Amino acid sequence: MATILVVDDDDLVIGLISAHLDAAGHDICVATDGRSALDMIAKDRPDALVLDALMPVLGGLDVLRALRASPATQTLPVMMLTARTSDEDVATYLQAGANEYLTKPFNARELVMRLEMMLRKAARDG
Repeated sequence: MATILVVDDDDLVIGLISAHLDAAGHDICVATDGRSALDMIAKDRPDALVLDALMPVLGGLDVLRALRASPATQTLPVMMLTARTSDEDVATYLQAGANEYLTKPFNARELVMRLEMMLRKAARDG
């Protein structure tokens, strides 16, 4: 299927996301902070990102803005998965270029379905 980079600083969350995406047939890569995620993407671009907002070194909003500012990654599908639930947070991340926004705690089936819809849309849009 697809290679998904999961970016979160919580090992439990990484484990849950990875288990469900692996069961759906996806290959999983992991980064525990935003700087590491950008370094990994520069070396080997994944098909999509599941990105937390609050992380050490470089937060999710900074990662998202860096991705959208670069021609090489401006169309990379990004799903925000975060504990930030306010309408203002959702609007900020969507305006910055997130393709999807889910809040923690999350429904694993919904996560997989939305991620796969996001991947299909990206493939259609080229």
